[in-house]
Amino acid sequence: MTFRDGVRCTRGTVMVETLFAFMPLFVLFLGIVQYVLLAAAQLVVQHAAVSGARAASVVLDDDPARYGDAARLSIANEGEDDAVGVFLAIASTVLSTVPATPATPPGLAAQVAHGYGPRMQAIRDAVYIKLAAIVPSRALAGLLGSPGASALDTLGESPALRLVQAPLYLPVTTAITIPRAPGSRELFEDRVDPAELVTVRVTHLVTCSVPLVGALMCKGLAAAASPHGAPNLTAELERAPAAGFQAQLKRSAATAILQAEATLPLQRAPYAYASDS
Repeated sequence: MTFRDGVRCTRGTVMVETLFAFMPLFVLFLGIVQYVLLAAAQLVVQHAAVSGARAASVVLDDDPARYGDAARLSIANEGEDDAVGVFLAIASTVLSTVPATPATPPGLAAQVAHGYGPRMQAIRDAVYIKLAAIVPSRALAGLLGSPGASALDTLGESPALRLVQAPLYLPVTTAITIPRAPGSRELFEDRVDPAELVTVRVTHLVTCSVPLVGALMCKGLAAAASPHGAPNLTAELERAPAAGFQAQLKRSAATAILQAEATLPLQRAPYAYASDS
């Protein structure tokens, strides 16, 4: 700034004032984008819970012969799922041919294949097929502890890549549980008690990918979403089949925990199956 005839020079004032006015509006815009993405993710999680409840209402009391002779109403994990293991091997091979896609984290496939029992596997598939829509295109990068998801990933880049990575990514970020009653924190562990209703709860770890505002908006979101506080949400999220990889994901990006549940009547056959005898 210089003085001429006792008057201060005002060159550049408009530019400075524009910057001061633009930055708050820009941050507000980014906040709106992040809020919309989180709201859309919550809708997807709710839809996944409804799909899981629909599957559970039919699967839990279905013919044991269809589920490797697993007992009716059983949700126990009875060993490795060979079909999942084969599919994961195929997915890992396909991903290895995609340019700029990180390798599958060591040990991930082994944890995923030991996730759920035969009846819960059908419920898991119903949930995963809905959640695949919000899997980041660079999801595996986040699992390796490096920056992964971006706003472009969340908005819909590479949908085919999402589907391939979903079986590897969702077992890390998603827990499927069956509470004893709607809203209850007591969960069925090995077998669901006969009842008229069945509830499926989906707890999902979502990445907040919008720059500047993502970390601020997602901080404390878990506590706000849980009726009994964040520890319960975190405890249920730890029931994900490959929960051991969540720490790497949280270090690489801001995350929030979303949760939804749905309740439907349990469809029970009024007769005994031939396999029961």
